[in-house]
Amino acid sequence: MIICDPISFYLIAHLVVQLDKLYMFVQVVLTSLVYEKQQKLRIMMKMHGLGDGPYWMISYGYFLAISIIYMLCFVIFGSLLGKNITIELFALLGIFSFSLILLTLFSGLKIFTINDYSIQFVFYFIYINLQIALAFLVASIFSNVKTATGLMIATFLLFIIMGVLLFSFPRSD
Repeated sequence: MIICDPISFYLIAHLVVQLDKLYMFVQVVLTSLVYEKQQKLRIMMKMHGLGDGPYWMISYGYFLAISIIYMLCFVIFGSLLGKNITIELFALLGIFSFSLILLTLFSGLKIFTINDYSIQFVFYFIYINLQIALAFLVASIFSNVKTATGLMIATFLLFIIMGVLLFSFPRSD
């Protein structure tokens, strides 16, 4: 049995708990794709001459750009809060999402400051691409936005419960 040291386990646990915040982006992508399917917008675009390849590449590029901006804000706030910069700085800025500040504020984010930013970027970039691919795959199953949104919220809550149950109790060796 492989047992990692408590510091590594703590850092991995915080990373897994933080990734569920990024998981909410899947809901945004899925809702957008299912809405286009529900309203038959893609069929109208095909009637106007837009092919399948350009449609999916444009959709992928759009969601990738949005998710990279979100990821950069996530890493910036995590790094600033990992260096113990107070909330007054964020109140002065006033341009970033308050929920993103709260998500990163109460979790002790030293993981952003002790790891190299290039490694974090590669990891988050791969994770974002997997989220977009997952949303494209799951969007093919649903034809109603409410059903898709309900399922994504249920899985998000399941991830939070799993994170709390798996990583909140002390380990016994």
